[in-house]
Amino acid sequence: MLTKLYSRDNEHLMDLLNSKIQEIPGVTATETLISLEQSIKKEIPIQS
Repeated sequence: MLTKLYSRDNEHLMDLLNSKIQEIPGVTATETLISLEQSIKKEIPIQS
């Protein structure tokens, strides 16, 4: 399963992982990847 989380900082991320994600029944391990850039996806109307 792939889940995207947004956190304020590393401490907040650790809190989310330890107190929320690891408490979900069936979760036995997690792997964390951090993206340093976030692209913004939005549609731009094209005028003809």
